[in-house]
Amino acid sequence: PSRRSWWMPRPERMEDAKARALIPRLRRELPTLYPVRFERAPLQDCWGECEMVRRRGRRYLVIRIVDWLPWPADYCVLLHEYAHARAWKPDHLEAHEKVDHGPEWGIRLAEVWRRATR
Repeated sequence: PSRRSWWMPRPERMEDAKARALIPRLRRELPTLYPVRFERAPLQDCWGECEMVRRRGRRYLVIRIVDWLPWPADYCVLLHEYAHARAWKPDHLEAHEKVDHGPEWGIRLAEVWRRATR
């Protein structure tokens, strides 16, 4: 299935413009351990996901938001998944663990939510 990068213009969806405007601010004010790429994708079992990708010797996180999700749900899922990216630790790579919804993630979600809503 095709994937659309979030930074590509999609003028027919004004709500994506709001999410796209938030991404540079999150990157600047709340950096992550690894670079983050954002995509819209036809996900099957969830509204969003954050996963580690290794390509050409480089590691980065990919946040995918399901392509049919409307505003404001897509914005909330973006914040939720960015909190996962903020909570990602190096040992998650070796153990192949996903960052769950534990205390560290909750703290990161509060940080992300506060920055996005001020």
